[in-house]
Amino acid sequence: MQDFWLNIDHPQGDQTRPTEFLLAAGTGFAAIIFSKAIALLTGANLPYLFVVAGVALSVARGGLIAGIVALAIGVGGTLWLDTGNPVVQSANTIIVIILCLIISGAGEAFLRLRAREKSLTERCSHRETMLQRMFDTSQAVILIVGYDDRIVAVNSAGCRLFDLAREAIIGVRVPDLFGGHDAIEIGVHIIKTPDGRARRVRLSATDLPIRGEHFRTVYIRDETATIVAAEALATTQQELNQVARAAALGLLGSAIAHELNQPLAAATIYINAASSMLTKLDSAPPAAVAALSDAAGQVLRSAAVLKQMRDFIGHRPTDASWTDVRAIIMDAAKLGGLALKQADAVLEISIDPAAGHALVDPIQVQQVLVNLLVNAADAVRDRTRRTVQLSARTDVEGAISFIVEDSGAGIPDDMFDMIFRPFCSTKSDGLGVGLAISTRIVEALGSRLTVTNGSSHGGAVFCFTLPGCRYREMGA
Repeated sequence: MQDFWLNIDHPQGDQTRPTEFLLAAGTGFAAIIFSKAIALLTGANLPYLFVVAGVALSVARGGLIAGIVALAIGVGGTLWLDTGNPVVQSANTIIVIILCLIISGAGEAFLRLRAREKSLTERCSHRETMLQRMFDTSQAVILIVGYDDRIVAVNSAGCRLFDLAREAIIGVRVPDLFGGHDAIEIGVHIIKTPDGRARRVRLSATDLPIRGEHFRTVYIRDETATIVAAEALATTQQELNQVARAAALGLLGSAIAHELNQPLAAATIYINAASSMLTKLDSAPPAAVAALSDAAGQVLRSAAVLKQMRDFIGHRPTDASWTDVRAIIMDAAKLGGLALKQADAVLEISIDPAAGHALVDPIQVQQVLVNLLVNAADAVRDRTRRTVQLSARTDVEGAISFIVEDSGAGIPDDMFDMIFRPFCSTKSDGLGVGLAISTRIVEALGSRLTVTNGSSHGGAVFCFTLPGCRYREMGA
């Protein structure tokens, strides 16, 4: 910090110029000329009076050296020109020299004190200017408030935040800017600017004692952008949850329809058989035959209703668009970060530089990756080494492979054939729908979700491949 202030202070060197010595010499000659002129005009015999005056003037301008120059020329010239003058005696000359030296020394000390005062004043001015510039150009909002919480200074960032002129802010109590509380409350506040915009800001304060008076520095951080980003992330998470619920509903509807189709088909067969048996009897009641025929019709109608429901849920249109693969990977990593953090797992991300864009519904791909990351976090939770890797790789044809690897125990051999089935899970408390939903989403995208053991980290490897392009072409 000391070096910083030294760079600001700009210490000044000796400002004495050679012209000062020339002026001192001229002053010495002028003293001799004036002494001679006065003696001729008035008869006054004062050979050293103007020498002393000339030395004083020279010292006032140039300091000690200039005074000595004027003294040497004045006294030397007087001794040379007034050798017969009774005033020009050795004793008088010595007294004049001593007096002039005293005047020169005192003048030099005075000039040094004045130069030091000027230097200190300039340093204070430089420091004040720099501090004011640092205060005013800071991107953080800074307020200086007095003991009564009234603002005594505000920087430009504060004026921009409140959209008010500096004069309109100074003198206002800080609590009045944040809801009219009785005192400054540290924490998050919502303020409204004059144009009606709501801003979320966080207040913090530190004491600033100045000459026994109590001041405080209040720092205001505008967290609106951060909160908006968090809300956008929450919205994305909500959309992913909605996709998951919709996919789960479709899966559940398909499973229910599949399970009910068989008993409904069996019921139709039994009803038709009973109806055939009744028609072969001569005494078969017509009402019974009609009832069986109606029952068979209702069973077929139920099957048709189930099929319509399954088709409606299972064939939701896909909002595909060219999406940056890196953005998909990073968003999925962010959304799955909580599960990884709870498992104390380390996430490694590897994205092939050649991976450009993919024509997909990004929400669906993110949902698959988040499901895989959550499963990977559960797989490494009880392991000594907890590592999960999320990768995107491309092949020579531009296809993009999304890969999730972990350092878990891998998939048991007896689970490989059923790992993607609904309600089948390797976890004791798992529902067995995450991988089933992921499989349905990947299949809807025209790909296939695969799993193998033998990851570079020692666990399982989940992978699916989608068509992509290295560079998105306009109009593609």
